[in-house]
Amino acid sequence: MGTSSDQGNAIIGVFYAQSRRHALTKNLAMEWAEDGIRANAVAPAVVLTTIYKSFIEEDQIEGALQGLNDFHPIGRIGSVGDMANAVEFLLSEKASWMTGRVVDVDGGVMAGCN
Repeated sequence: MGTSSDQGNAIIGVFYAQSRRHALTKNLAMEWAEDGIRANAVAPAVVLTTIYKSFIEEDQIEGALQGLNDFHPIGRIGSVGDMANAVEFLLSEKASWMTGRVVDVDGGVMAGCN
């Protein structure tokens, strides 16, 4: 069983990784803007993918992740399609005026943290 110190260190690690993703995205956006290249990123929360196979039996992944539905204010975990839709938008002309942004595609998780 982990200690609260372990949990605190894990949370610090997550926020550190997020800050690095944000900084990289913004720096690339500024560096590439003059060449007409945009740099954006997607920040997901819990998404149903096979990445969990490394520590959950594949036939149990969906059931195990369903317990995290309430973690997301929208009431469900994300899907690969949710992520793909966000990336498709960022790659489209509809987002041609966006650069240096990290888009939270997380079912409202970050909205609840602000």
